[in-house]
Amino acid sequence: MAKSGTNILIGRQALRELVSFAPERIEEVLIAESSSGGHRELLNLLEEQQIPVRTVERKKLSELAASDSHQGFLARLCPRQYLELKDLLEGGSGLVVALDAVQDPHNFGAILRACECFGVKAVLWSKNRSCGVTPVVTKTSAGASELLSLCPVANLAEALKRLQKAGYWVIVSDNRSDAVPINEFECPERAVIVMGSEHSGVQRRISEEADFKVKIPMAGRLDSLNVSQAAAVLLASCCKKTEKSLAFNGN
Repeated sequence: MAKSGTNILIGRQALRELVSFAPERIEEVLIAESSSGGHRELLNLLEEQQIPVRTVERKKLSELAASDSHQGFLARLCPRQYLELKDLLEGGSGLVVALDAVQDPHNFGAILRACECFGVKAVLWSKNRSCGVTPVVTKTSAGASELLSLCPVANLAEALKRLQKAGYWVIVSDNRSDAVPINEFECPERAVIVMGSEHSGVQRRISEEADFKVKIPMAGRLDSLNVSQAAAVLLASCCKKTEKSLAFNGN
């Protein structure tokens, strides 16, 4: 395991989820002066878990988060443990999601939220080609970024090759005509779904070396979903067909 990642979480919903499911991750919570009078339910949860709370100026939260979208709540977190690839290679069956150059933090966070909802085993991405976990990602993910097993890697293409050698099937989301419609695809129990960047999709090398290519059938006049919407559709379909939880028990 490697220590890394942001030590800040922002947003009321993200904080509520973390207090409910992993309160030990929170060192303290900072609340904007204008927010301290409301949100009694959340404040009660913090008090029940004996989490220290301080009131500060709103601009202080914006400085710490490098964003104004904190909704008046910011949590300082204990350093988290990131998976190393070797930890994932030694794990059992399960569904993994790989993000190839997903750079928009809102899409990144929304994908993490979908992954947590559908019991994904782990999420990996290239350290140098994706945005990684930022305060905005923690908020958009509704706290899922702090509940999932995450595995940043130096080279995503090489990591996927190692996963294939370890028995994982690599599945690329690809809307070309020769891809298999997701509603007709039987997802293996040991699989990696690769989602590409918002602009250029999955890089050519990864696409060429994938075991399967799948697509989402469209019935409307628009012919595409954004990457976070597509990830949710693919995960829902794969989880439904495996008919069991894919949750990872290792972290």
